[in-house]
Amino acid sequence: MTRRTGVLLSALMAVGLAGCGNVQQPAAGEEKWVATEVVSRQSVEQTSQLTGTLEPVSQTPLSFEIGGRVVRLTKEPGDRIAAGEEIGRLDGTVYETAVRRADAAVSQARAALEKVMNGPRAQEVEQAGIQAEKARINADFAKSELERIRKLFEAGAVSRETLDQAVLRAQTAEADARAAETALALIRAGARDEDRQSMQSGLQQAEVQKQEAILTLQKTRLNAPFSGVVVTKLASEGQWVSPGTPIYLMADIRELKVVLQVPDREISGWSVGDPVVLDLYGSRKEGKVRQIYPTASASSGTIGVEIRVDNRDGQWVPGQIVAVEHSSGEWPGLFVPVTAVIRSGGGKPYVFVVKDGKAVKTEVDVGRLVNERVEIRSGLRQGDAVVVSGADRLLDGDPVRVGTGGTGS
Repeated sequence: MTRRTGVLLSALMAVGLAGCGNVQQPAAGEEKWVATEVVSRQSVEQTSQLTGTLEPVSQTPLSFEIGGRVVRLTKEPGDRIAAGEEIGRLDGTVYETAVRRADAAVSQARAALEKVMNGPRAQEVEQAGIQAEKARINADFAKSELERIRKLFEAGAVSRETLDQAVLRAQTAEADARAAETALALIRAGARDEDRQSMQSGLQQAEVQKQEAILTLQKTRLNAPFSGVVVTKLASEGQWVSPGTPIYLMADIRELKVVLQVPDREISGWSVGDPVVLDLYGSRKEGKVRQIYPTASASSGTIGVEIRVDNRDGQWVPGQIVAVEHSSGEWPGLFVPVTAVIRSGGGKPYVFVVKDGKAVKTEVDVGRLVNERVEIRSGLRQGDAVVVSGADRLLDGDPVRVGTGGTGS
């Protein structure tokens, strides 16, 4: 809200209408006491004093990246938060189990790889050699037994079935011997390169899955991405939430803004980048005009002007009301107090000029209203004595006497 005078014409209307009240008029011919001011060219500094509410420049909803049951929320609206501070937590039981399972898979994959990379132990080679030798002995015995039974068969001492069984035993024993010798050779040669690579890939995959499980567990904790203040708390402990469900609305207060409602008649004196001074209970900060809105409010006749102020010290918070002072520079011209100008009905504004002891009604063209003083663009000259107090009781030609309240003519 502005602490300056309202719309110029409204102010002048109020002064004009004041003369229509039940004011006792002096008798005809009686001098009326007035105060005057001598008109002179001067430079008047236009200073706007407005108030506005501090607001955050940006607000960010904070949420968990995963779903779960909320077990802890540590902040309430208005609380300040440091960057990285934990402000909420989900039940992590399921995710902790996943980490343990992934850790076990890594250990298993690492053991398998180490076995392949280290090759067989001496005991394993010896055992395989024994098995191969035993299998060869069995094969040789089965072969010699087959030759004996074949001779018996040729002599008619054994049946054909007995011979066939001996052939089968000899073939089986030979196959077992070859398999045992191949196994011995493989153990002595060690694992192939592709086997080693497969084991290495398996270990890397298990480690990646473990890291993903750890990161997921970490996401059960909600940490502030920057320093700020809690605007709204949107969830409660015990609530089940989905990924992305807003938990807090957090504001960054390192920079604040104030949107001022500037009367449209004064907006020409404002520019983007203009410095302003903001005051909060005696604490003063410098700010700058960041934006001037392109349209005016039809109801209030004001235009929004956005001010930005540095608040990295964190002393101010959103919601506080600050006073803002802005200077539009000095305006040279003829200026008179707003109380000197009268406008009644739809007529042209006028003032009373004291000439030869009489009040002379003089029409004027008015311009800017600057700090309770009205710019007179035409109708007055330097040196004119204008009535600044008591004008509402005057008629054209009334005799007047200048009191000590004015400057005198």
